[in-house]
Amino acid sequence: MVGPLLALGMVLPVAAAAQTRAQAASLPPRVVPVAVVPRDLPFDSRRLPFDLAAIADVRAWYARVLRGLTFTADPLVVRRSRSTFMELADSNFQAWWPLLQQEFTDLGVPWKGADGVKLLLLVQGAGAWAGAESENDGLQRRDDAGRIAGGSMGGFALIGDSSVGGLVAGVCPTDGLQRGTAWWCNWDTYRGTITHELGHTWGLPHPDAIRPDSTAGPWNCPRDGETVLQCHWGFPTDSLLTYEQTHLRSLRFFTDAPEPRYRLLAEMLPTRSVGDVRLRRPAVAHAADVNLPVWVDDLTGQGATGFPWAVVIGADGAVEWRLPAGCHVLAATLGRERGAGGSGRLAVTINGDTVLAAALPAESGNRAVEVCGPGTLHLAVSGQLRFRAVVGNARLYRRDGQE
Repeated sequence: MVGPLLALGMVLPVAAAAQTRAQAASLPPRVVPVAVVPRDLPFDSRRLPFDLAAIADVRAWYARVLRGLTFTADPLVVRRSRSTFMELADSNFQAWWPLLQQEFTDLGVPWKGADGVKLLLLVQGAGAWAGAESENDGLQRRDDAGRIAGGSMGGFALIGDSSVGGLVAGVCPTDGLQRGTAWWCNWDTYRGTITHELGHTWGLPHPDAIRPDSTAGPWNCPRDGETVLQCHWGFPTDSLLTYEQTHLRSLRFFTDAPEPRYRLLAEMLPTRSVGDVRLRRPAVAHAADVNLPVWVDDLTGQGATGFPWAVVIGADGAVEWRLPAGCHVLAATLGRERGAGGSGRLAVTINGDTVLAAALPAESGNRAVEVCGPGTLHLAVSGQLRFRAVVGNARLYRRDGQE
């Protein structure tokens, strides 16, 4: 097995046989969102649309406040944890923090260090609790905004799901501050909490911790400023203080325009399809399994991973798309669909040249390669009769300056 079976965009080595005219490529600094489910809880697919919408709304909020700049976010994946609910919840919910940090570290997810991602965990069952890895060399003084790199390293944020659970149950409102049964029981507060905790990973403290006048007392939002770092229940009408904006605009994570940097293959119309091919994506009208991810076989015994967007190809199947002009990074996770059985081989070709080949399930894992068009992007599978390959969250990142 090439690497941990988890589609978090981590770049793993590409087999030498797969490197013809394409080169292994790196992905941009980004937030990696994961819907986490304890091992012994059933996955509630009704929550998925809320999490997908929340990530999009938070990106749009940052773009508005920062006048056009926001962060890149990978497509959401679903992770069934290796731990049970009781192991994670313990007696006071604080065990969620170290156990999940260790789990994703063991999986090889680079959420620490100078090249790390911001790992955003949206955790089913974690209650009205949230936190972030804030020891990130962040701001100690307001005057340091824009002058230090604090916040440009990897980070870790965990968001509980009581708001989403209440939304699914119909007891939490989808708008308005004062209509919930509790302050956190609100769609606005859920999105504001995600925005707030991500802000900590980018090195922003609570503003009352570094205010010039330490005798001013508790932060008063109407008087001192409606910043999401103190007043996140006011989302989406809250904002960021001037020095907070200056700091974020200086970080390597804030280079994106509001529109996504990539296109998902599962949402692109193929030019040709042969045999057993399925394109899966969330929110397809009238589908009974609309929000169920495509699960891949887990070879580690450490949990499981599912993809809301997936290209599933059976033995002797093939699918192709028109590859736009210019160079892109093709990123995906390869695996065998859970329950399919057997083994096979997936080949990715550009205009007839093989750029990626993997024997599955043995070589399951993440891939990122540079591909250049125009031309035809072709995926083909050979293998045993019941075998089905999954190309999870496959996406084409455009290079800077290209559409």
